[in-house]
Amino acid sequence: MEAMLKMQIYNHLGQYDMSKEIYEQYQNIIPEDNVYLKNKFLNEYELSAKKFILDSKPRNLQVVLFDKCQFNCIMCNQKEKKHNYSLPEQYMEEIADLFPYLDSITWQGGEIFLWEDFVKILQNVAVYKQISQNIVTNLQNINKETIKQLSQIPNIKLIISVDGTNKETYEQIRRGSSFKKLMENINLLNKYKLKYKSDMQMHINFVILKENFNEILNIVDFAKTHNFNGITFNECISTPDYSNVFGRETRSKIERMLDFAVVKAAKENICLTIHYSSKASNIAKSENIKKDILICKLPWYKLLLGEDYTFAPECTCFKRENYYINKNKLTISDMWNSGTMQNYRKHIIGLKENKKICNSNCRLYTNSYF
Repeated sequence: MEAMLKMQIYNHLGQYDMSKEIYEQYQNIIPEDNVYLKNKFLNEYELSAKKFILDSKPRNLQVVLFDKCQFNCIMCNQKEKKHNYSLPEQYMEEIADLFPYLDSITWQGGEIFLWEDFVKILQNVAVYKQISQNIVTNLQNINKETIKQLSQIPNIKLIISVDGTNKETYEQIRRGSSFKKLMENINLLNKYKLKYKSDMQMHINFVILKENFNEILNIVDFAKTHNFNGITFNECISTPDYSNVFGRETRSKIERMLDFAVVKAAKENICLTIHYSSKASNIAKSENIKKDILICKLPWYKLLLGEDYTFAPECTCFKRENYYINKNKLTISDMWNSGTMQNYRKHIIGLKENKKICNSNCRLYTNSYF
């Protein structure tokens, strides 16, 4: 595992020849029955060798189980949808076949806890101790018994949508929700985490809007008070309407608030991630990032199975038109090396020019991912 970590670090730093040397040295030492480690080694090698057709399997999955949700949030791009998508059963079986190889899997909807027997899925995955499970939820359609069960499942992270630190802001944004219900369930999570000595992580997902940007610093205090481990600040990119259209002066104010939030969160030992275009663009233009380092590694590491039979490397691929609509119902294996995924990889390694594929605004996220 030490050699594996070195490969990851070398690839992160763009020292690809060093990574390839480690692979050549250790590839025949790994036991054949350790399929997880063998796949991980091969995957890092294929990244360092800049291959665009991969023999390794995806190490991370992001899965939209369905698009049903009980709310009508002001920034949601699913307001006009009929909510009739559900992940085909064949993909559930293929996902299960990938469990031995995965580092992580992210489950989302819609609202994921509207999926019948979802907790049983989490319990089945937990048998594979190397997998971390991320669950994106509004925490509204969940009861005491479910929270008790979650607190006894190892290696999970709840990513909870909290777009306001008070009833007025929260319920204005997440129309149909209850701030009281949110707080009751957060308190129950903390209670049962303590009771079962749970290693569960709790993170806040905060979408920056006109209705809540003045609460950017408040959400750090909220996270500290309620024992959250981290916060992700997201720019709203789904609905170009009043709520997410800011003038230059307001954007500058938001950036200053985010800078203060970084300092404040560090003091409170809260992990902070910022997906905000101007901040990400500044990093993308930074002279500290070497030009020969791959601008994004996700197409080698990860596959998103999105709603309506779409797939892509990640939901942070900002340009929605990049998502390939899987009209032919490709298998997950075929998606992984499809023309779409190859085009992502070719573009990133410089074999194909396509200005539509990648967006520098997501570089803040992808450059730190490994």
